[in-house]
Amino acid sequence: MTPIPIRLRLTLWYFAVLSCTGIILCTSMWLVLQQSLQHAGVVWPAAFADQPQVNAAHVVEFHAASIALMHLFVRDLLALAPLFLVLAAFLAAWMSRKATNPIAELARLARQINSNSLNLRLPVSRANDEIAELAMTLNHMLHRVDSSVRSVRDFTADASNELRLPVALIQTEVDTALSAPRSNEEYREAFANVHQEIVHMSGLLDNMLMLARVDAGTEIVSFEVVDAGQLVRRIGEKWSASMRQALLEFRVESCCTPALIRADVVSIERLLNILLENACRHTPPGGSIALRATADTERVLLEVCDTGIGISGEHLPRLFQRFHRVDASRSRQMGSSGLGLALAKWIADQHHATLIVESEFGIGTCFRISIEQQRSHETRSRKTLAMAGNF
Repeated sequence: MTPIPIRLRLTLWYFAVLSCTGIILCTSMWLVLQQSLQHAGVVWPAAFADQPQVNAAHVVEFHAASIALMHLFVRDLLALAPLFLVLAAFLAAWMSRKATNPIAELARLARQINSNSLNLRLPVSRANDEIAELAMTLNHMLHRVDSSVRSVRDFTADASNELRLPVALIQTEVDTALSAPRSNEEYREAFANVHQEIVHMSGLLDNMLMLARVDAGTEIVSFEVVDAGQLVRRIGEKWSASMRQALLEFRVESCCTPALIRADVVSIERLLNILLENACRHTPPGGSIALRATADTERVLLEVCDTGIGISGEHLPRLFQRFHRVDASRSRQMGSSGLGLALAKWIADQHHATLIVESEFGIGTCFRISIEQQRSHETRSRKTLAMAGNF
């Protein structure tokens, strides 16, 4: 069944209201007229019973005049009824059009907005009414949609560029190796270069898949109570060999007493691994990196500090954006995809943690993660569906 348009419904409603108002008005006029005739001694002959000078002829005459006047009033009402109904219909149509024109204008302008013109906004009237509130709400929605679409487009363009470069390098290495006979050492070098690009692509695709799950809201995070000190020591043992190979001094400092936090072990380990990988990548040989876990009465603080090249101030506001690199050419040579810190920020948000960075160019960088401390060891663990945040 096709629904009745709002404008037609408003017209019928206004027409009904105006018609009922006219009927009530006419009825009121009838009652007032009748009451006036009654008080004037025209309608009811009994009013003249105590007046001998008024004979029966006068009573009949007054009664006939009363009936004629009432009949004339009814006749005039019936004659004017069609005109009144027509005027009520026109007035109802005008009122409904006046009420729905702003909505129709908003709908017309909204139909002109497409994926290529999401920057357009609907006009907001100066009147502080529901129509203005509707226009502002739609504009806020368009802003969010525009931001999301722009983010998807930027992500697609950046991801395409990131994947195109390693594929081109692999193709170049393979073409070079197949162009002429080579020695075993040359083939080994070519295979090593191809392997390096494949590892870079694998890490990039892994991060992209996780971000896709994050954006779709399907990334599952399982929370449980863990000891931050044990977590830091375990991660430190895994990184000690890599740090020695990179000629870096690596220190792991943890609490003597248990520092309990409610976290997803896999995610929090990934967050710390991302920060340690960045620190290792941007700290020259001979530098130092520290991984710490400290606690006070309310919060647990996880820190990854280095004495690397540091980050200039203009890059700090965009540091957690996807594909943002402080030094694009240098990061690309070191295998950075520009997605790690975006994932780190999302993981911190899922843990209701605060992730802050302090850096001074040429001196070093320190990432700090502040998580609420658990008072007692909870044995329960529950799974929650982690929703993606805005980076």
